[in-house]
Formats: sequence, C-alpha cells, structure tokens
Amino acid sequence: MTGGVRLYESTAGETGEFIALSHRWGETQPLTTTKATLDKWKKGIPWVSVPHAFQDAITVARKLGVRYLWIDSLCIIQDDRQDWAEQAPEMCSIYSNAFLTISATRCDEGCTDTLFPDFQRSVTVKGDGKGKEIKVAVRVEGPHVSASTHYPLLQRAWVFQERLLSRRILHFGFDELNWECMERAWCECDPNTSYPVLPHLKSAKSRNPSPLQESKSSSSSSSSGSGGEDGVSFTTPFTRPGNHKTWREMIYWYTQQQLTFQSDRGPAILGLAREMAQSRPKDVIYLSGLWSDSLIGDLAWEVTGDPVLSPGKSKSDERLPGPTWSWTTVPNAICLWPLNWEDNPAVEILDLIPPPEVPASSAASSTMSGEGRRAAGSITLRGKVVRGVSSNAAAPVQKNTSQGQYLRTNGWFEASFPVTQAATGGGGEWFSHFVPDFREGAAAAVPEGGEVFWLSLGTNPVEGTNPSNRPLQEIGLVLRCVDTKLQLYERVGLAGFGQGRGNEVGGLLGEEMVVCLV
Repeated sequence: MTGGVRLYESTAGETGEFIALSHRWGETQPLTTTKATLDKWKKGIPWVSVPHAFQDAITVARKLGVRYLWIDSLCIIQDDRQDWAEQAPEMCSIYSNAFLTISATRCDEGCTDTLFPDFQRSVTVKGDGKGKEIKVAVRVEGPHVSASTHYPLLQRAWVFQERLLSRRILHFGFDELNWECMERAWCECDPNTSYPVLPHLKSAKSRNPSPLQESKSSSSSSSSGSGGEDGVSFTTPFTRPGNHKTWREMIYWYTQQQLTFQSDRGPAILGLAREMAQSRPKDVIYLSGLWSDSLIGDLAWEVTGDPVLSPGKSKSDERLPGPTWSWTTVPNAICLWPLNWEDNPAVEILDLIPPPEVPASSAASSTMSGEGRRAAGSITLRGKVVRGVSSNAAAPVQKNTSQGQYLRTNGWFEASFPVTQAATGGGGEWFSHFVPDFREGAAAAVPEGGEVFWLSLGTNPVEGTNPSNRPLQEIGLVLRCVDTKLQLYERVGLAGFGQGRGNEVGGLLGEEMVVCLV
C-alpha cells in the first residue's frame, strides 16, 4: 500500500470524509508544500519523499477506507503568509469535522519516527513443566495519554487545540493505542477501565458548541457537521458565566503549553475561539484572546508561575506584536484570572477596534503611528483612575513572603502610587499586590518620575480565591501613557488594592478618565 499520494484541493461547497493528523515537526522539517511545490504535489508526491510518520498515517487512513488525509505541513502553503493567516482560524472546522484524528503521540523525533514501533520483546519461560522452554511476547506498560508529561507532542500549544477540537482521536503511544473521544479515553492494557480526559475542557457536556449559531464548515469539511453525527449538537446552550469561566480556564491550560514560535501564541488558539463563538451571542466580538461580552473581566489577566519554554528556547522580555491589553503579547507566560470576579459598574466601554486575527510582524508594529496603533486594535474605556509617579524608592517589607521578586515589584508599586489613608478613603490597614507583565518589572517600562495610572476594573469579592491567595478588593490595570494627544495607554501589569482582615472595606478615591488602551 505505497504510492498513489497527491495533494488535493477541494472546490467550493465540496464535502467528504477525511482524517486529520496531529504531529510534532521535530528538529527536522517535514515534507512541506511551498509556492514552488504546490502544482508539483498536485500531480503526485514521491512515496520515498514522504516521512515515515506520514506514510504510517496514510496506511491507517487506507485501512479505514478513508480517502483523504489532512496534514498541516502539506495542506497549508508554508511560505505564503496569506494562506497561513487564512488557514489558522480554520483549525476549528478541520479538526472538529474530521472523521478521526490520528495522533503521532509517541513520535519524539517528529515526522521521521514511526507510528508502528517493532519492539519484538519476549521472554523465555518453562512451559509445560517438563523442562521445555517457550518464548512469550511481552510489552512494557507505558504511560497513558492522561500523563501528558511523558509525551512531548501533548505539551504543544497547537496540539492542545487540536486535541480539544477533535471528536475522536487515536493515539499511537509507546506500546499501545489509546482511544479518546469527547467523553472518555480507553487504553489497550485495560480496556475495561476508562479515564477522564482534560477534565472540564474536553467533555462535550462542558465545552462543545451549542446551536446558538448555525455552524459553518469550510469547503473541505466533513458533511457530518461540527456538533456530532448528522449535525446533532452535543449540548444545550451555555450560560454566559459558564462561557466566561470555561474560556479563561482553557487559556490557563493553553498558556502552559510550548510553542516553537512565540508569534503563534494568538493564532494557535483561533480554532477554539471559532468554536466558542458558536455558543456566544452573534453580536459578540473576539478580541485577540478576549471577548466583548466579558471584556472587563477578561482584561484582568495576571502573569503567574514560571515561564513555559520549548527545549532550547530562552525567556523573552519583549512583547509580541499586538495590543498590550492582550495576554497573547506576553511570550512564555502562564496567564490566570481571579476565580471570583465582579465588574466595576463604573467602567464603561466606549469603543472597540478588534485587532487582526494574525497580527502584523514586529517590524511593522514598531513603526506604527499613534493613529495606526489605535486602528490596529484598541479598547476605549471610561472609568475610575488613580494617578501615580514612577518611583524606585524603598517600600515597606510585605508580610508572609520570602520572594525578592515580589518585594521589588510590589515595592515599586507602593512607592509609585499613593496607597495611603487619604487615597483609600480612610480607615483600616490597607495592602496592595502588583504583578508586572514582565519580570524586570514596571520600573524598566516607566522611567523614574514618569506618570503612571491605575484603572479600576472590578473586584474579587471572596477572600482567598484570587491567584495570590489574598483578599483583594479592587483590581485594575497599571498603565503608562504613550501618546498624550490621542490619550493612548499601554498596559504595564495588574494590581489590586485590598484591606486587611477584620477591617471594613472602603472605596478607592480616583478621578473619572477616558483611556484608549493599545
């Protein structure tokens, strides 16, 4: 069953059954389609040029009687940025409509590895009690796909999305196959036992799109629809709070995955965003990792934990292209939201300009004018703002912490903002908590004596439930002004003012301002 492979480009409106491959590129670039090879591959692809993992996936598809196989490196023109920008958001349609996703889970070496390892393990034992020896085949019990740390493929950000979107996945593990669907997963070593998969995320009951909007599939999609067999939806519509919480939980897990190119941080989640859009009201706007119907709370993301780095990669302290209010511009960082959240009713959204789904290059972003930056993705808010002046002066030592990093960044914040009885309305012992978007802190982003701003977003009302386990009462963005004429502001970090236990909470004083976040 070799040969007879070519690239097929479907026509508008054409449907059919296909299988998708989820794989890791590895150190060696796999067989790809480029502008130069596009027409050539449509005529035929030499079998000897097809990497081992691709050959095995083709064999599986043929055994299952499925004619078409979708492989990203071949079905996306790799040196055509426009084609890549068009295809990246279509991952939702591709993986959710695939008859099956073949996952090259065991292939540590990327596409040069095989799905069918020939271990040929056996032991010699005494068989019939008469001294006769026989050979018995054995197999080592390997880790299940629930233990993703054992499989490099399952630690990839693109694969995280592919895994959640796929209705059926066949994992080729070290010594066995693992089956995964929208509810449970099974292994060969104990077929009578199933185990949960990505709890609260993979389950159709908690995440799969509802029929609030009619699903749209691409021209190459399966005819069965994105909801299930015969187009039947798995679930009833989400409630809005459920949507908001589920998306933030997905981003928390997503930002713990690895990316070879940090510029993919936004594009690699677009498929899940397309799926989530099907269960939100039709007028809701997706804003580079945030949503217009939960925008104030979505802005309250916090960088937490150690950076997630791919092998051989180093931590970057430079923002990625895109608006600073989006978590997609902070490379490597794990992002988390307060577990309980109430929007500040005084915050008003005045204007939204969505950024492009695939941001411009760093070079193009660095030369943008103020008007250009606003047009490239901005959020204009009216709300309560506290002014401050950037200062590296020493601040009071915080209790219950031994982290020098926390002391340094929080020291800058308390020295820069008037966290005093007058500023907080009087009464009680107040404290603050500041998390900069980058480890070098806000002092590096705002020069000594420069004006800084704290914009209130909302509250985390239940004690002990915020990421830092402190009873924060008011949480907001720390900003710097980058264009006084247009009143454009960049995000520096997230900070909260709170009151110590046993004290009555008062409101922060501040002035009403209109700010345009870029």
